[in-house]
Amino acid sequence: MNKNIMLAGVGGQGIITASKIISTILFLKDFDVKKSEIHGLSQRGGSVTSQIRYGKKIYSPVVPLKGVDFMISLESMEVLRYLENFSKNTVFILNDFKFLPITVTAGNFEYPKNTKDILTKNGFKRVFSIDAHDLSLNKFGNIKFANSILLGMFSNFIEIDIMDWKIGFEKNIKSKFIEKNLLAFEEGRKITEGK
Repeated sequence: MNKNIMLAGVGGQGIITASKIISTILFLKDFDVKKSEIHGLSQRGGSVTSQIRYGKKIYSPVVPLKGVDFMISLESMEVLRYLENFSKNTVFILNDFKFLPITVTAGNFEYPKNTKDILTKNGFKRVFSIDAHDLSLNKFGNIKFANSILLGMFSNFIEIDIMDWKIGFEKNIKSKFIEKNLLAFEEGRKITEGK
């Protein structure tokens, strides 16, 4: 059966790297994998997305409407931009971190109060949220490990061995950062273990 993963956030959060880690692992597990990315103004804090499709045979990298099985959002509000892509069965892994867009700082729009509540009010049941930036800073002294925490949370919902995740990190992260990324990944696993 084919599965679809979507990652979203803002430029500089490591969305492309996280999608490379996931894609590498799936490819090494002999899945047919297709990936697409949109990162227009990513260097200026703009929206960045990556879609990964995997299964026995995938013909298109684009996830169909209501077709996202797993949503990993590295910024709180970004998930709300893509509501039409989710079904009632979508599993959400959310970073409760707010990066205020210029439209909010300029006073033109108000930032949504609680993304998790908005999703659950829209009928989505499997929503897991944490401030991964805060956890990363407190646990590892740097916010750059937030995406590894979220990947750890996600890993409990996909049938991939821990050793395969380690290989995915080793193939996509500089060697001097692998150890802390793997520790952050394990921290994330604890959050959604048994969910």
